[in-house]
Amino acid sequence: MKDLLIEVCVKHTEEMMKSKPGSRVLMEVCECYPSAELFTAIVEACVKNTGMLEDPVGHLTLKHIFLSESKKELEDDEPSLARMFYSKFDKCLGELASSNRGA
Repeated sequence: MKDLLIEVCVKHTEEMMKSKPGSRVLMEVCECYPSAELFTAIVEACVKNTGMLEDPVGHLTLKHIFLSESKKELEDDEPSLARMFYSKFDKCLGELASSNRGA
């Protein structure tokens, strides 16, 4: 079951991030079965569609996954969405943070 859930989330990441029911499934799978493959798909969805960070549901999905991850004590070798996101967007974090989403 785990592998099937991860596979569905990886194949349909962008759609799930923008959908309220889909985002709930995606967040739960990230919480229960964190994987580099899944986190890479999320980061790539943000790269492919930079509007994801402006999407009313997409930005909240990302925020909730970050908040959930921040409550865990991760080892350096464990997959981390925050580390992957930072390594991909480190040059433009200021620009991303200047979004008025949530204001």
